[in-house]
Amino acid sequence: MATYRIDYAFKNGALLLSGLADSGHAAPPSDDIPPGGSGFWLTVHDRTGRQTHAQILRDPRGVGALAGAGAVGPVLDQTGSVFVPDPQSNGHVSFHMGFPAQADAAFTGERVATFALKGGGWGILNAFDKLRRVLMGPKPTSWLLILGDGFPATDADSDIFNKFAADVVASLCAMPPFKDTPQLRKHIVIDIGPRKPGGAFGWTRQDLGKERWLLTLEGARVTQYVKQTLRLDPLNVLVVLNLPLYGGSGGDPAVAALGKPGAWGRGQAIGAAIHELCHSAFALADEYADKGSPGGQGPPIELNVAKDETDARAKWGELFDPKIQPHPTDQTTVRTVGMFAGAKYDAAQWRSQATCRMFVPEGPFCAACRQVISSVLASELPPAAP
Repeated sequence: MATYRIDYAFKNGALLLSGLADSGHAAPPSDDIPPGGSGFWLTVHDRTGRQTHAQILRDPRGVGALAGAGAVGPVLDQTGSVFVPDPQSNGHVSFHMGFPAQADAAFTGERVATFALKGGGWGILNAFDKLRRVLMGPKPTSWLLILGDGFPATDADSDIFNKFAADVVASLCAMPPFKDTPQLRKHIVIDIGPRKPGGAFGWTRQDLGKERWLLTLEGARVTQYVKQTLRLDPLNVLVVLNLPLYGGSGGDPAVAALGKPGAWGRGQAIGAAIHELCHSAFALADEYADKGSPGGQGPPIELNVAKDETDARAKWGELFDPKIQPHPTDQTTVRTVGMFAGAKYDAAQWRSQATCRMFVPEGPFCAACRQVISSVLASELPPAAP
């Protein structure tokens, strides 16, 4: 079974994840965690919540390595890494800290962090805080904030932003699998953002050629504005820049621009905005190939791309078209679910269908992406009203 290397750090009593990657290491044997144990450990759970693995970790206070050490000492900043078995789709890993009452108050309590391996790589790391909140507390009231930047205080600018944001929402909620979650629309907030000409979030742009642009900004500025000015705590943020360009980025937050007249117009920009949002919210990989950027040695962590047939069967094998044998298929039929060459910038990696919005930003989502999106929405949104 595949394993992951999780790099973690403790800074002033807070758990941080600093790395997540495929690993060729074997996971160590499962440890026995005594009921009511004290110390520091993690557990791995499958999609039903059943515990499948447990590992005792180094005491973050630097005073012991075993559960039950219980020694009291200064809280030190510690870093470490651990190899854990893949919990598979919808599984999760939980970090636990349980110390005796006399231990430092910052470390009392039990489960302190949970995250779902629902995608991979940078997507998981950026989503860590939101996933922890989703899995450990009430469902958030705001699943998505569409936030403007650089729209001055004129009626014309307000109209442009509001129309673009409304079109994104309408397009998103009308397409599968989002349309199967009608309650989603109630959990989307639109705000025109700071009315500073030229933007308040520190834009950067890189020309990718063919009139396409990589657009980024300073995420910390966005977070500060959302929390302090808007007093919101959304799971996902899509920032719309007041730029007549086609492009964006799928980091944290997702970024998109308004498009430009002509070939990369407003409709294409809306499609690109949803594409970038899906990088950020669902950790979906791009599904196009670039032979100059191979995908690496191990299977990709993202659930919508695969290294080989074994990897594909583990991720979307239940969706394979049984009429197409043997796999890999690489058929031209759009509706076929199998294996199609070219994913995550590598002509030798695979996606589940001939086309996908992560391949062509104006298209539908492939079967593997729909499976991931549906699973995530089910975990992050309250159920629809009867």
